[in-house]
Amino acid sequence: MNKIVIYSPGAFQKYGHSFDYSKGLAESFIELGYDVTIFGMSGPLSFQKKINVHKIDLADGLKAKHTLLQKIKWGFIRIKNYQRLSEEFKNYYQSLQNKPLVIFETFEYFSLGFNIKPFANNYLCVFHDTNFNFKQTSLLAGIYKFLCRIPSRIILKNSKQAFVHGEKMKSNLVSQMGSKYQKKISVIPYGAPTPRVTSIAPDKKSKQTLGLNLEARYLLSFGTLRSDKEYLPVVEVLKTKKNWGWIIAGPEGDYSYKQLEKLALDNGITDKIHTFPKFIQNHEQQNYFMASDLVINLYKPFIRHESGTVQLARTYNKPVLVSGPPDLTAYVAERNLGWIGTSEHEIHNILSTYEKLDTEELQQLHSNIYDIAMENSWIKVAKKVLSFA
Repeated sequence: MNKIVIYSPGAFQKYGHSFDYSKGLAESFIELGYDVTIFGMSGPLSFQKKINVHKIDLADGLKAKHTLLQKIKWGFIRIKNYQRLSEEFKNYYQSLQNKPLVIFETFEYFSLGFNIKPFANNYLCVFHDTNFNFKQTSLLAGIYKFLCRIPSRIILKNSKQAFVHGEKMKSNLVSQMGSKYQKKISVIPYGAPTPRVTSIAPDKKSKQTLGLNLEARYLLSFGTLRSDKEYLPVVEVLKTKKNWGWIIAGPEGDYSYKQLEKLALDNGITDKIHTFPKFIQNHEQQNYFMASDLVINLYKPFIRHESGTVQLARTYNKPVLVSGPPDLTAYVAERNLGWIGTSEHEIHNILSTYEKLDTEELQQLHSNIYDIAMENSWIKVAKKVLSFA
């Protein structure tokens, strides 16, 4: 049996989309007849028994990242952990008699780039982020990102193929890595499970489970709280949209629930925000998506990465309201999967438009979502990835 190892540092961790991403690929590769191992940092999450796992115990990082000193300490611990993980992976790979195909699924390219040569021409790599510049939340993060250009070129040079999730991400990566790498980079869809539900109305049982008003409409923000997402426009809209609430579910990143709650308090909409500050595991996801009318994900305009949340929304047949990355907005606009809005005025009008949709219009919208969900399912993504193996 052919073997594949997925290197995914965060696969077992309660943050981000690494668990869902590595799980989707692994299960699809198994369906296609491969033996699959996921290699990553030890954490609380687990996979089905048919997926082999290899975990490495590493030192815990700092949870608090508010002061400059805390951020610097956190950064050094993170780099040290990733360096050790990549070295352990190199040792693990070299111990295997029959070398499996390797797929690198990671946001961290610094340590990986300098440990990549033993895998030369036997690996594929997914670039989830292509912003190696100073358009970040801090000068410190910008410097780190800029320096990542060097190992990223090494990764590209030694790979069979690298993947991104949009044409703009590809052009952004090529512009920073150099045109000679253009043929080494391919665009693949960001996968998601095939649709589980096709209802065009929010589920009352899910609302009850979450303790929500059965008669209200809800926006859903799902995933890690991050400072590259926009929150204020939603807050402003909810001040005037009387029958709308906001479900916010996911762990804290570099933005906190305290900051969000203060924003709500200052604008008098505390009663409209329903927070669930935790990592939402697979078996819990349905309640949050099915209790909502629209999934909302507003990114700042300089962002050049994808949205795992928007991709997951199609599993539950939910329309989306987005802004930010050009690949994200193009994806939504070209397939008529929802709306694009940045300002308070635009979002207010979009919610008013949604409220006025008749049954036929709603059915067409959900049909569009179902079609793209089938086209971009994990099994389709896995087949495209393997075409370059």
